[in-house]
Amino acid sequence: MPEKKSWLSFFKKHKDDTDIFCLQEIWSAPYSHLEKYKAGGKKIAHSEIMVHGLQEISELLSDFTPYFRPHYGDNYGLLMLVGKNIKVKGEDEIFVYKHKSYMPEGDIGKHAPNIQFIRTEFNGLLLTVINFHGLWNGQGKGDSQDRLSQSKKIKEFIETLQGNSDVRRF
Repeated sequence: MPEKKSWLSFFKKHKDDTDIFCLQEIWSAPYSHLEKYKAGGKKIAHSEIMVHGLQEISELLSDFTPYFRPHYGDNYGLLMLVGKNIKVKGEDEIFVYKHKSYMPEGDIGKHAPNIQFIRTEFNGLLLTVINFHGLWNGQGKGDSQDRLSQSKKIKEFIETLQGNSDVRRF
């Protein structure tokens, strides 16, 4: 298992040349009762997880504002860190499969995914930045009805955005 210092080295290296970090699978506290349950096909082993990732990364990136949106309980989900020089006009989430309090049976990796987003302005244009980790269903990365439904909900959300005529992916 890599040491925590190496987990954080990426952020140390890029904090001065990055405006927004979008992270998935971030923990803010351990779920001790889940030790050895499956998540994503593997048994959870807290010794191999940065279980206080939200706090450790946020502390290192003190010039960024953290926005945490859990999708499993209160301690596991999406984290967006936005440079304090960027004025956030709004931040929110939308669940695109199941619902916020959904707790799957069996493999907890099949939790309900959400999209996290911020709204800001860039060169006079309204800009939406979306952070997303798609549904894991244990069947590989191919299409499934649930994934197609998830994609349809994301597309519907994007179509509601003002200033969406110039969609760009980075």
